[in-house]
Amino acid sequence: MTNVLKSFGGLIWGTPLKRPSPRSAGANSIATYLEEDPTNSSDEDDEDEEESPHGDDMKFTISQEMEFRQGVVAGSTTFTWKRSGAYDDGTIFEFVCADETSNFAVNTFEVTIYQCMYQFKYRKSHNSACEQDFLQFKLASSKSTSLSAPIARSLNTRVKKSSSSSSKQPVVKKEAESGLFVPGPRKLPPTAKRVADFQGELKLWDCMSSLFITVARDTLIRLLEEKRQADHPRHWLAIVKKTGGSLVIQQLGDRMNPIFNSDTFVWNDMDEETDKCYTWQFQFKDPDAWSSFRTLYSRSLYEFINQDTEKEGDGVLETNQEYYDAKDYEDESEVKEESRSAQVDSNGDEEMHYFGNPNDNAKNSQLAIGYKDRSFVIRGSTIGVFGHNERDGLDLQTTITNLSNSNRKMVKPSKVLLHEEDRAMVMMDPSNPHMAYKMDLEYGRIVEEWDLSGTSGVLDLVSDSKYAHRTGTKTMVGVSKDSMFRIDSRQQKNKIVQAEFKQYAASNQFVCGTTTADASVAVAGAKGDIKLFNILGKIAKTALLTYSGPIIGLDVTANGRYLLATCKSCVQLINVRNPENGELGFNFSFPASAKPEPIVLTLKQEHIAAMKTPLSFTPARFNVGINEEEKTIVTSTGPYVITWNFRRVKLGHKEYQIKEYADTVVADNFKYGQDRSIIVALPNDVTSVQTRNMVDASTVFGGRF
Repeated sequence: MTNVLKSFGGLIWGTPLKRPSPRSAGANSIATYLEEDPTNSSDEDDEDEEESPHGDDMKFTISQEMEFRQGVVAGSTTFTWKRSGAYDDGTIFEFVCADETSNFAVNTFEVTIYQCMYQFKYRKSHNSACEQDFLQFKLASSKSTSLSAPIARSLNTRVKKSSSSSSKQPVVKKEAESGLFVPGPRKLPPTAKRVADFQGELKLWDCMSSLFITVARDTLIRLLEEKRQADHPRHWLAIVKKTGGSLVIQQLGDRMNPIFNSDTFVWNDMDEETDKCYTWQFQFKDPDAWSSFRTLYSRSLYEFINQDTEKEGDGVLETNQEYYDAKDYEDESEVKEESRSAQVDSNGDEEMHYFGNPNDNAKNSQLAIGYKDRSFVIRGSTIGVFGHNERDGLDLQTTITNLSNSNRKMVKPSKVLLHEEDRAMVMMDPSNPHMAYKMDLEYGRIVEEWDLSGTSGVLDLVSDSKYAHRTGTKTMVGVSKDSMFRIDSRQQKNKIVQAEFKQYAASNQFVCGTTTADASVAVAGAKGDIKLFNILGKIAKTALLTYSGPIIGLDVTANGRYLLATCKSCVQLINVRNPENGELGFNFSFPASAKPEPIVLTLKQEHIAAMKTPLSFTPARFNVGINEEEKTIVTSTGPYVITWNFRRVKLGHKEYQIKEYADTVVADNFKYGQDRSIIVALPNDVTSVQTRNMVDASTVFGGRF
């Protein structure tokens, strides 16, 4: 912890002050240093320094006895404390921060002190502590102002800076009970009718202090429904005081990123005009009320996303729950993990690669990973071919340009699939969804055009099985919004195998699919439903329905036990093995009362607030390879690549690591056969990042999380 304080010292005390020395190893300590002014060398000053009973260098053991406080004097932030234990002689020490000291540095320093106090008191790491554990150390301000005054002051500064924003932005007002500046409520439609009320306490996340601060204690969280004659109903959430008046009014939507955890509900309130994000927490007084609210909220959100009511007879997966019983997902009681350094390797600088014509407007859009140490990036009608070098980096080998069909019309792939031992690539062009193109990668040109008419338009292509692209197989699986079918390139004319073609109801709205090592198939739809098949062309063995919105990507472990379903604001990990009989959902259906409950992976609300942009995940992937166990999950949102340790997630640990780029990440996936290296495609560049160079989210976003 000494090193942490050492780094914060430079942020708070600034350049003119001495940095703390590393001599205070061992116990948590804080050192204060006097400012050196080389222009002032009077004898009087020298005499004063010699007579100082404390000297220039003072160290203090950090414990609860020091009565550490943050306060405000003449508009400047101050820290006050006294010596601990037997060294307490009644002297009160005060440090006044420079005017240019940032609020982030001040609050980070304060939180770090509380972390040290926690470690001193309990003799264990603070990483397992929650915010309530730290609040026990926070004393009243050294000034007569309320405890939250510095926080309110910093929020007030941010409000003034945004005063020129659109008038549509919710009015920001000071909430008397907390001293915080909070967004004023929107207007509730007069036709909205109350569905249910639940009692609890409302809190707001403050980025400066990295804590949820109580806004109002005696409140109700209310769900409302707005009936509309010519359209589906809309659903609203409101927080109201028992004494009257609304604190929050918000329409339910897919940007709320809800998290249900124990007896709390946490969600984001994103201002559409400025993309300013507020993160709220509602703590229920009654656990049964929390459970009832969760069910009602999930059903309301499903109706909003799908513009439909819940289907009769479908098993519903109630997602958005933060924690779960790890026994349902992993048999091992303990997993020994290799340590992963959070420090960036000094030799791990990434090399950016650009290919294509700098004069066109095309951007990188697709990424395909080959098993022969090659990756392919699609950019308009151009393909960049990259080799993987011995340093787990990339080398641009060649560029395939001017992709065109037999009519000499440019082909701009929207979906690609490696095929026939990675010697060929099959691609779809959105301008013609009833045609697929096979390109010979050795010659670098399209050699076959496949007629796929007879469907509503092909949306996805997947290999016959997880490792089929490593073989010379001539078939694959196609998905349209209402059908699944086998494609066989050896057939004359139409390539769809009619014996393995299955038409389903148009309401399914299939989007994407994936296959296991034994050729079982999973397909997901725009309504958040997933269907599992063991034989193509038959009725699904298992149908699962989620409440997290349209599924945009699907992946599966080779053995078929775990599915990864990616939605815009979360990634769902689903264990499809029935704990009662050990059978997979691909082969046997689940009882309606025993549908598997997903583990929901997403970012913490405070991190989303720090990002200042809504989540938009790219399809999440497992690492893959022959005899290679799935260990890590990768996805991205905005300029951030994100990884989770798969084995730790199964045991209930959902910490994640992040790599930030200067531009939006278009696509990402692991190098084939390992999880040490991730290939990353940005709009104009391609690079490779080693997972050991990913860092904890707190390193990227700052503060205590």
